[in-house]
Amino acid sequence: MQLKLKAKEFLITDVDKIIAALSNLDPKNIEIETIYELLKIFEATDNYILIDKLALFLSDTGRAIILEPLIRKLNKIKQSNHTSTLIYVCSEYDCSEYILFFIDLLISNDYHTMIEAMSVLESIKNPIKLADKIIAHKKLTDALIGLNEAEENYTYINDALELIDSLNSQ
Repeated sequence: MQLKLKAKEFLITDVDKIIAALSNLDPKNIEIETIYELLKIFEATDNYILIDKLALFLSDTGRAIILEPLIRKLNKIKQSNHTSTLIYVCSEYDCSEYILFFIDLLISNDYHTMIEAMSVLESIKNPIKLADKIIAHKKLTDALIGLNEAEENYTYINDALELIDSLNSQ
């Protein structure tokens, strides 16, 4: 795949060139067309270094249009050890629409993913759907069954349950 970025053409495999090009761009003053080009690269690549660099750069643009591609990429790689940066970037946005996705990440992944997923849940400001709130409550309650209160994941899951219960719903 060949993409044009600021009058330069890159193959998707030109990771070093793409990363170098990012350092010459100002994420706060970037054209929307360039953001879309970067999102195409982000979605097409499997290179975790490039995925992380692009996610952080795109986050700095402050544009919410990056959220859906981030969620798609996270969903694709959620069972790998390369999710922390993507989840961190999601925490910069209100992910109320994706609350169940982050509940699942919190429940079913490693300690670092759990911490990052909790930070996304804590950043939710908009009301969540009542149905999502009920489902999230059930998932978290079910996850607590059989866990010892001394376990680290018990604390995070219990805190998430309290947080979900405190969120406004629509």
